[in-house]
This record gives sequence, C-alpha cells and structure tokens, in this order.
Amino acid sequence: MLRLLLPAVLYTFFIDPLVDIIVAFLGLYSDPPELTLLRLIDLSKSIYRRSWINVHGIRGPVWYTVLLTIFDSTAILSLPMGVHYTRGILSRSQPFFPTLSGITVAILSSFAIFSTLTLGLLARTAKSLAPVEDDETAVQSFKGGMNIPALLYAIWNEASFAFITPALLAVFREYFDTPWTIRLKRPSIRTKAISVARYSYASFLVHPVVSVTVEVFLDRLMGCGTSKVIPVGETIGAFWTAMGVGMLNVLACSIVAYGLVQYVPLARRLI
Repeated sequence: MLRLLLPAVLYTFFIDPLVDIIVAFLGLYSDPPELTLLRLIDLSKSIYRRSWINVHGIRGPVWYTVLLTIFDSTAILSLPMGVHYTRGILSRSQPFFPTLSGITVAILSSFAIFSTLTLGLLARTAKSLAPVEDDETAVQSFKGGMNIPALLYAIWNEASFAFITPALLAVFREYFDTPWTIRLKRPSIRTKAISVARYSYASFLVHPVVSVTVEVFLDRLMGCGTSKVIPVGETIGAFWTAMGVGMLNVLACSIVAYGLVQYVPLARRLI
C-alpha cells in the first residue's frame, strides 16, 4: 500500500508542479529568460503555492497507482484472510456473443455516465452528435457532454480493453515472460547485470518531468516559436520525429530511474 499511495501523494504535491516550472522557466515559445537562481526560486514559489491552493485530488499518471490502492484495500477489507478460491464455471472462457453484448452495454454505460445528463437527453444528444461547422464548436465538444468525441472515447475505451489488451497480454506471456537483463561493462573485466523490471516503476513516476524536459530542450534546439525554426518534422516526417523523441524519452527516463533507485536510499525503499 505504501509503495502505491505515498509516491502518488508526493507526485501530486511536488512533481506535478515541477513540470509547470520547467515549461515556464525555460519559456517554451518565448525568448530564453535569464537563468538566475533568484528568478527560479520566485517562479517555483509562485507555481507551488498556486498548485497547492488549487489541488482537488491526485494529479498526473499516478491516478493509476491510487486506483490500484483502492482495489487492494477493497480486497483486503472484503475477503477473509487465508481463503482460497477454485475456478468455477463462470471463470471459464465464455462464448463471443454474450461477451460482445456485455461490451456494448459497457460502451453505452460509459457514454452515459461520463456525460452530462439532463431532462432533454434525447434532443440534446441528437443535436450534439450532429456534424459541426466551425472550429470553435469543435473545440468546445472536447470539454464534455454527449457528443461525438465522448461517444468515440467510450467505444475506444471499452473495445480496446476487451480486444487489444488480451492480445497484448498473450503475446507478452508467450514471448517476454522472463526478466529482461542488461549487462553493463565496467572499467574492470567484470560486468554488472541490471534488471529492467526493477526500475520500471521509477521510470513510470519520473517520465512526465523527464519527458517534458527533453521535449522543451528539443524545441529550443530546433528553434520552435522563432523565425529560425528547423523543420525536422517536415524533413524526416512526423512519424519518425515522434519515434525518435519517444526513444530518447525512454532512454532518459530509464537513466534517471536507475540513478534514483540506486543512489537515493528513500526512493530505493519505496519504489
């Protein structure tokens, strides 16, 4: 429980505001500010104060760890200790069409629950699902309500879990269900084995800060927001640009996670 909940709390109060500090201090699309310690301290105080005043819950990707904490707590409180269950008829593979009907019900439920419900439900839904003519209306549709983005998200959310996730889990169970180990050559003859799984949780926790930092520096390097922008995306294509930046982010997150777990005692005990 502590490994799930405490990092989520620390992330919400300290790491999430740090992302805003990085973007604001480096001035993503403005002239680079004077990198003075005094300016950094003043900016950090202002952002942290505003973040703590306006906090209303868990922020960032740690919502997932909080959800796991809720599941674990529910299981501990509701299931007697030491009870073992055997697989029954309901745990066996079910026919496709009952499963498909269950997915359909889940999609409709998600669409209804996560949208704003009023007495004029049918009329408003039909109007919201109609094609939009202007950009402003299209942007407003992403803010919620019964509209096409909400419907598409409900379909994707349930269908991807029902169809894509089992396929991915089956592939990983078949081909990758073994520890991934990287061997680093030391100055001496010996090598050091590093288990990737040991640092995966730390990589998950630090990836927003690390990724934003990498991307801000890349934007600066390419001159984004200036008259001397380097058209990398137009030169090599958006797909390869995203792939390259993504791989760089993964490498940077892994390095930071390794250093955090190896050389920070508190982090090593928690994660």
